[in-house]
Formats: sequence, C-alpha cells, structure tokens
Amino acid sequence: PATEVARWYMIVDENALPPQGKMPEWYYLSDMISDGDGNVYFASAVESEDDFIVWSVTKDLETRWIRKGLQYDHEEAHIEISSDGNLYLWDEGKHSLLKLSSKDGSTISKLEGDKNRNRLNMKGCTSMIPYNDGSLLMVINNVFARFNEDGERAPYVKDLKSSPKKASGDFTFFNIGIDGYLYMLDRSSSDGELAKYETSGTKIWSKYIPLNSKECRPCQDERGFIYIIGTDDKSNTRIVRYHTSGDSFETIIKDLKEDSLLHEEDKLTVLPDGTMFAAKYYNR
Repeated sequence: PATEVARWYMIVDENALPPQGKMPEWYYLSDMISDGDGNVYFASAVESEDDFIVWSVTKDLETRWIRKGLQYDHEEAHIEISSDGNLYLWDEGKHSLLKLSSKDGSTISKLEGDKNRNRLNMKGCTSMIPYNDGSLLMVINNVFARFNEDGERAPYVKDLKSSPKKASGDFTFFNIGIDGYLYMLDRSSSDGELAKYETSGTKIWSKYIPLNSKECRPCQDERGFIYIIGTDDKSNTRIVRYHTSGDSFETIIKDLKEDSLLHEEDKLTVLPDGTMFAAKYYNR
C-alpha cells in the first residue's frame, strides 16, 4: 500500500532582530557606548567568543541591528565611536582595529596591526579615543600613544607624556566631552581623580572622585554635567555627577539596598540630553 510522508522544514534567520520591545540576551557585557544621535551600542557574549556580538538599540531600547560572527574575547573587547560617527571594535589580545558601520554593523575597514610596533598595534590597548581630526589617542600597555587613521605614529600629547613613558596614575578611562575637552578618569580606589585637559595636552584641573571603585568612561551631557558610576566604601552602587559651576560632585542615583534603582551596574553611557543607560553582566 502507498505511504504518505510529510516533511516539514523550519528556516531560521540567525540575523533576525528580537521581537519589538526585546533586546539580545547577554551574560558578559564587554563594553557599552552611545552616540550624539541617541543610539546605544553594546559588545557582549552569552558564553564565549563563539557567540560574541556587537549590537545597537535606540533611545527607547528598540534593537536596531546585531552583528554576529566576530570571534572576539568578551573579557578584552572594547568599542568606541569614531570621528566620523561609526564604530571602532578591538580586542586587547588582537593586533588589528576593526571599523563597523553605526547604521547596520557591517564592516567598513580593518586596519591590520604591525607586530613590530613601528605602526599601530592594538594588542594591549585598554583605552582609545578618536580626536576630531581622526587621530587616535590610546593607552597601550600603560603607555600613551597616538596614531593617525592610517596607523602611522602621530605626535604625543605633551602633558600626557611627551615621550612613550608609562602614565602616572591608572588613567584607564577617558572621553572627549561635548565641550571638546578631554576628560580622564584615574580609577585608583582610594584617591582616584577626574582630570580635564585640552586636546593639545594642557591640564586644566583635576578633582577627587568620591567613589571607591569606578570602571567607566566619564560621560558629559549638553548641560556640562560629567557622570561617573561606581561604588562607595560600603559597596553601594552610585551614579555621581560633577559640574564646574558648583565645583562639587552630587549623588543622583543610589543603590537598590537604599530603596533606589542600582544593583552592581558598572557600565554607564549618557546621551546629550542627560538620559543615562547603566548596565552590568547577566541581562541587567
């Protein structure tokens, strides 16, 4: 007798966006940053470099795009907004610098690192900031270095060290503010400071930060406030902000244990209008 056989197939689009109102899941959050248009970018993974992704959401937390298949280490990956509004991605264990489109996450270019270090080599780079002229200021193995967009060495910033010597303090995090100045964060636990520099390297001021632990870029909004996230001496999470008009820090959001909102978040980014995004590992 004839036998009727039915076969069913399911096609899965691995690059499909999550349903409306949902974001990708993560356990490890490598980095987070935002741009002047209100978009937020994440580098994250669930288990390993095999599921490492870079992705973007709108101000309303709607997923814009997801880039997969990058094979970066979630513990050593970093992202940064480029001078032309796109996205840099690098891994402290890799030599190269990848540039992604901020519109869809596609690859724009890849600058292969020079293993002899005569030109750009991203291995050991913990922080990087692009200047408006396209040049890149970096901390590589605790040494300040500056390169142009083609990977050639550029002059060092004078007051940040005029020669390739180790930086004083643990200036792991820095950022260019909306006002065009360079803000650097010394994350030393007991006496860490926030410092303001001209992009030429001239130091303007430095201020003690009233936090024990701080592991984020200092972020500035269009009103001039500078935001930092960290913990106090009781391990309570805090977001503090500084403004030159008052010459003091104020705590604006406290820990969940104090009937507020924060719970171990250690990543912070701020939009020009002052909207804050704080995140930590494991989907929070």
